[in-house]
Amino acid sequence: MDETVNQSVSCTVIKAIQSLYQKGQKYYNSYNHQQALSCYIKTLDQIQTVSKPGKDLQQLQCEIYLHISNIYLRQCELVKADEFSQKMQELAVKIQDQVRIAQYLDIQGDIKKSNHNENGALCDYTKSLEIKLQDSEDDNLHVANSYTKIGNIFAHWSKFDDALCKFEKALKIRLNVLGDNHPDVAMSYSNIGSIYHKQHKFDEAFSLYEKSLRLKLEAFGNNHPDVAAIYNNMARICASQTKHDNALSLYEKSLQILTQILGDHHPRVADSYYNMGIVYRLRGMFDEALSMYEKSLKIRLDIFGESHTDVATLYQNIANIYYYKNQFEKASIMDQKAITIISAILGSNHPQIATLYDNLEKSYLRLRRYTDVDAVRNKSKNIRRHFKKDIDANQQFRYHPAPIREVRDYFDPIASSIGTDWTKLAVKLDSNIDIDKIKNENPNQAFHQTMDFLNIWYKKNYPDVSHYQLQRALRQIARDDIAIKIGNPGRGKNYRSTVCVLL
Repeated sequence: MDETVNQSVSCTVIKAIQSLYQKGQKYYNSYNHQQALSCYIKTLDQIQTVSKPGKDLQQLQCEIYLHISNIYLRQCELVKADEFSQKMQELAVKIQDQVRIAQYLDIQGDIKKSNHNENGALCDYTKSLEIKLQDSEDDNLHVANSYTKIGNIFAHWSKFDDALCKFEKALKIRLNVLGDNHPDVAMSYSNIGSIYHKQHKFDEAFSLYEKSLRLKLEAFGNNHPDVAAIYNNMARICASQTKHDNALSLYEKSLQILTQILGDHHPRVADSYYNMGIVYRLRGMFDEALSMYEKSLKIRLDIFGESHTDVATLYQNIANIYYYKNQFEKASIMDQKAITIISAILGSNHPQIATLYDNLEKSYLRLRRYTDVDAVRNKSKNIRRHFKKDIDANQQFRYHPAPIREVRDYFDPIASSIGTDWTKLAVKLDSNIDIDKIKNENPNQAFHQTMDFLNIWYKKNYPDVSHYQLQRALRQIARDDIAIKIGNPGRGKNYRSTVCVLL
């Protein structure tokens, strides 16, 4: 009799646990994190009341730890994310569940990636994939997720062919298992689109983003972070094609969704402000750009504090805006803040510090602080000398620097200085470009006319473009003053290295 009663009570408890867990899942999938956490914690408490939980309950407990860890990861609370992932790992090892051990490695990789430890993340993702391939068929959704995570690392490293290979493997699995109309298939389309974008295949990328957007809207409606992410990606393509109004409109759509779901103080909201700031800067609308950068900075400071590379990046971008506005004292202060942060995180001899000193030198020159000019110039030289010794000693780079500055990074100083002479430059670089059309689209706005022409020239002739072509053409039209600015990247009197990374 007692045994029958105990079994009945146990069955009732398990049903209550499963019901509460499903409720938490609904909140989790709708990004209602606080409600999801509340349900998950209550579920864990109820599991503790079961005297001898079976393997099913223990696996459920692992899943809850995983979801809690993911929530904290979404909120950039990496210490808490790691804490709950460790609880998951301990239990998964105890019950010898290889699937959950692989999932633990995935979340550990995500945490390391958020901490900019891509090598560590790739190591975890690779171990996870090996476990999944041993424990399941190749045509498995968990395997597809691993291919996606590894592909993202390769994309970050600009290994585009490797990334595309992984993303296409993931897409093939998802199409076979899920069919054509699933949100995870949409994710694969977006990932492949991101590679095409980085390869400057803008039309192919935009087409895949549109396909992904259609599937995401059908699955989630408009008010979902995944939809916001696609709007953001489409905006980046428009920005790359100098369709600035379209880019801003799409960024605003993304921002509206993110603030409704994630609130006003989330890293992705900060990213949206940052990207909008870049577009405003490219249009020469420096006050609007500064406003966007400052909003992004406030959020990042609230979340990360001063000691974070994203904060340093914003200080550098704000410094550039002040420089363009001839507010050289403010520019120098922002550059100094960026130097302090990067030095503390990456060390005082990091190559990025040399670039920041170069920028600081430009401001000091304009302020006629010649003693300070000599000081920062020597610091920059010493860093480069130290860096060269490291290369010579190891016969390889200890640091993988950012890609060589793109030709488009020279467009701002040209557009800011050339005035109506841009038409002469256009004839020298590409006489087939429709100058009258550009003038009609941007009447009496030499800066925007120049930017439009340069971007058309870039897209039309890519990849056979270089800053040397620009320099030579500028000298041919007797604009040696601008040619000097871009003739020695990062070392000319007026040229400042600009951080312009669309997120």
